Amino acid sequence: MASPRTPLENMKARQGVIVALIGGALVFSGGCSAQPPLSSSGSAVHAIYERAGEPDASPQQQLHDIVVFDWAAELDLREPVTVDALQQPESGQTGPRGQSSWEAYEREVDTTIELVVSSIRSELGHDDVREFYEQNLESFARQDVLVVQVTEWEGGRARASTELHIDETTVRTLQESDDTVVSSALLLEAGEQVMVTRRDGTTAEIRCLSRTEAGVDPFEDVTQAAAAQLADELFLAELTRRIDAARPR
Repeated sequence: MASPRTPLENMKARQGVIVALIGGALVFSGGCSAQPPLSSSGSAVHAIYERAGEPDASPQQQLHDIVVFDWAAELDLREPVTVDALQQPESGQTGPRGQSSWEAYEREVDTTIELVVSSIRSELGHDDVREFYEQNLESFARQDVLVVQVTEWEGGRARASTELHIDETTVRTLQESDDTVVSSALLLEAGEQVMVTRRDGTTAEIRCLSRTEAGVDPFEDVTQAAAAQLADELFLAELTRRIDAARPR
């Protein structure tokens, strides 16, 4: 089981999918050369992309950024974006804390997204969060408790065997030491077994001796996490709607 991503990382990953979908829509509606409609932020964003000369300085990504900036301005979370605020310095200059000017711009987009998500989260009621929690219990499931036997094989023969106890307190440490074995073990039910080959070429047989469901975390223990996930979901749904409404027809 890979380490869970933060809500912002999840959100940014799904934003990538949204941007790709926008790209397809723009091609269908008139080709990649189509420019997003200008708004209070549009001319500034377009100018920044033009000056940056970035490989992904595309209409779909620009449209994403414009919608984000306009949304934040609409909520009075920041002033409408201007060229001066997002000025791209001459090549070789850097922004705050030694960042390149393009990195500083990308951080500005991320910060604006965080502002909008935070605003959405502040408006959530306790009942809204509880309903989301109850509808998505799998997202708050605890790590099942597994006992597995790992047998090393070499030259067609079984060598030493060890027993692993995997639960929410040990899973990360065990994965760091032997991710191939532990990640495969997490997929097994009691009585199942599998042979795996690690990256270094060694082979191991994994047998699941027992698996006990650990249930889900109580709502009171994950209220903040549930609120963050719900705000994330609401942001992405509204972002998609706004982008669809703004894209060229």
